[in-house]
Amino acid sequence: MNMSQGNALRRLEDLLENALEYGDQSISAGRVLLNLMGLQPLPANLVSFYSLLSRAKDEAESIRSNPKIKRYVEVVSQLQTIFVIHDPWRVAWGTFAKQIQGANITIALDSLANTYYTRKPAIFWDESFLSEVIQNLSELLDNVLESNLPKELKRYIEDRISDILQALRKTRIDGTEAIEKEAKSIIGDLAIRERSIKKEDRRNPIFKRFQANIIALVFWAAPSPYDIIGAVPDINDFWIPAVENISDVYQNIEKAIVDTDTIQEAFDNVKEIANEEPQKLLEGQEQKILPPAQEESSPCPDD
Repeated sequence: MNMSQGNALRRLEDLLENALEYGDQSISAGRVLLNLMGLQPLPANLVSFYSLLSRAKDEAESIRSNPKIKRYVEVVSQLQTIFVIHDPWRVAWGTFAKQIQGANITIALDSLANTYYTRKPAIFWDESFLSEVIQNLSELLDNVLESNLPKELKRYIEDRISDILQALRKTRIDGTEAIEKEAKSIIGDLAIRERSIKKEDRRNPIFKRFQANIIALVFWAAPSPYDIIGAVPDINDFWIPAVENISDVYQNIEKAIVDTDTIQEAFDNVKEIANEEPQKLLEGQEQKILPPAQEESSPCPDD
């Protein structure tokens, strides 16, 4: 499982780095960026890029008080200016690439992403891991619909899985924030609803599998998952589980929660597994440094 920092600054830096390396400089910047974002090359879809750019700017502004990176924040404003001066749907990517490289914008984004991560850790999942999670949840949804669970409980699980799947399919744009939000919402909702769910239904293997999937998502998406239920985290924010086989993780969680009746008990049991599992440090790239002269530079339109 390959993970990297999941903040908008890092996602924007990765996108621009890939565009600089692989983008055809003779076609419109909009097409280059949308293709790399996995979106159809349509003008209307540029809103997704601008949304990412806006989120990155907000993250940068939130750490502006750090005197060491103040000038890096200004570079993000320069990037926004570039996309105001030039219409990405009409202007070739080569024009953007020249100014982005000239202003060392990806270097600034790298430093900002690392600084922001120390304040608010977030993890971004690679495509293979994401595909496995989506496939597993899709199969679970089919199993839920074919199960003998009560109709109302089926509908509830179906709706919540659909919400998670929608968030998963937007991770290239939104990162794992939406997944974390949905998974935490489900956990909190289950803590309330479980009193009205019959014990035999709470012990149903399909319901347990649903719980296992949601708990796993919380652990993978949230650096400190225990805080949502009031427990004390035992895993440092800068460490993540070393996940090699997703199916094994689900099976281990299901075994740990098979005899539990509440989501609190389930979390306590899974916490013990997490403490026993191997962990690894989420390492970033080597820190890049903005040249001193960059502080005075500013983007300008080509003549």
